[in-house]
Amino acid sequence: MTPQILLLLCLLAVALALFWSERISAEVIGLGLLLALVFTGLLPADQAFAGFGSDTVIMILGLLTLFILPTLYKVFERRSKPAPHPLPDPPSTTEVYPA
Repeated sequence: MTPQILLLLCLLAVALALFWSERISAEVIGLGLLLALVFTGLLPADQAFAGFGSDTVIMILGLLTLFILPTLYKVFERRSKPAPHPLPDPPSTTEVYPA
């Protein structure tokens, strides 16, 4: 087994352990693994980031921006005002009314 294959298997094992623990978000783990592959020389930088420039990725990022940012700023959240005065309590059925 070559050192490059051993290094790749170690990186994959670390990534799988991080995915399994769910302490770090999957996006951060994926980008971290991509950067680790580039910094170790297992993957050339021009090939690693080539997919980010495709039309499909740009369109998906645009759609996510259109739907996530308004949600973060609570644009779609319905604003309601509290009632000016609370409703009175209903009469108790155990009260004795004078005749």
